[in-house]
Amino acid sequence: HITVGSIIVIIYAPEYQLSATAGPGGSVTPNLLWVHPGGTVNLTATPSPGYEFIEWSGTGAGAVTSTNLTISVTVRGVISEVATFRLIITQLTVTVTATGLPTGTTIVVRLGSMAYRGLSPLTIGNLTNGTYSLSTPTVYGTLAGARYVEASISTNFAETPAGLQISADGNISIAYQTQYLV
Repeated sequence: HITVGSIIVIIYAPEYQLSATAGPGGSVTPNLLWVHPGGTVNLTATPSPGYEFIEWSGTGAGAVTSTNLTISVTVRGVISEVATFRLIITQLTVTVTATGLPTGTTIVVRLGSMAYRGLSPLTIGNLTNGTYSLSTPTVYGTLAGARYVEASISTNFAETPAGLQISADGNISIAYQTQYLV
């Protein structure tokens, strides 16, 4: 009960802002808090699908720099924490087999902007997720007056108008037919 002439004493307690932000490829919780000095807050970074967490990097009194997904921050002043993520680059392999060619004949396969040469089975590595155009140039062997053209292609990759959707290791089979110069 307050009466006329009463003295009211208000004691303010300081609070500091703790902000947590996520770089591209993830999220953080919580992301903005006001905390009393000496208060402790756990921050958690969560990578999005296809991304991996790299680190927390903080500035301010009590900030933390760590590679742990969850960090404990003891607030002693204004703090900013940033969680960094990066895209996971998956290295994929495609195996190309060719039929209808003389033994020892080199094949050429173009996937996207790259051309690959070798004997069947031809292993193409270090590919990343994506859509690749596919072309198979005519093959010229050692037999004079003969060439080998693509008759059919089969694959376990999804085919789109833009090309093959490569998202896992897989196979391409090319059947060649012989054409003779007459």
